[in-house]
Amino acid sequence: MSDPQRDSPSGFFDVLNKSTLAVSKKAAGAGVVGLVGFFGILVVAGIFFVTENFFIAMLGASLALLVYATGADVGKLLMSSFTIFFSSKHLTPKAAQLQATQKEQQKLIAENQQLRARLQEFQQVKTENSTLQNQNQQLQGALAGQAAVRACLNNLKQIELAKAAWALEMRKTPADVPLDTDLFGPNKYIAQQPVCPAGGIYTLGAVGAKPTCSAPGHAR
Repeated sequence: MSDPQRDSPSGFFDVLNKSTLAVSKKAAGAGVVGLVGFFGILVVAGIFFVTENFFIAMLGASLALLVYATGADVGKLLMSSFTIFFSSKHLTPKAAQLQATQKEQQKLIAENQQLRARLQEFQQVKTENSTLQNQNQQLQGALAGQAAVRACLNNLKQIELAKAAWALEMRKTPADVPLDTDLFGPNKYIAQQPVCPAGGIYTLGAVGAKPTCSAPGHAR
């Protein structure tokens, strides 16, 4: 259950409730209290009217009518009027405070949306950067593979020339197959045996055949 003192907009009238301020239907009207009060206040108002205090006289006449209408509950009616008056005075700064709070909340929401937009941009840039890095690695791998193929083909060309020189010098037939020791080493046709950059294995083959490499794309 909510606390009446906490929910009340006015701290001065926290102890008042609806039943306290409600005007009773039975007490209203020209009862004994209403009639007595009406005539009493009306007489006082007439005195002020005779003395030409018209404002006080009109105020007294209005109060007399109020007493006639409400009877014994005129005090509750006046208390209700004061409660509404002071409550409105307390509500005005609270309403201004609430508006300021709402503006601050809207500002925070706008800043949060901007931060989310920047975060999305950062994530998009990060994704694009990762894609570019992958493409760069693929390009570097492709360039390295092409360089390895060119180096391997150059080795195969040297081996082919060494086989031709060996066959000519040793008077070999196209079906003869040289050994590694026949072509590679000091005082041989190639001082150091060539090695495939991609790890392939060279096959010398017969004099009449071209040398080959086991690495994919390296065979001549």
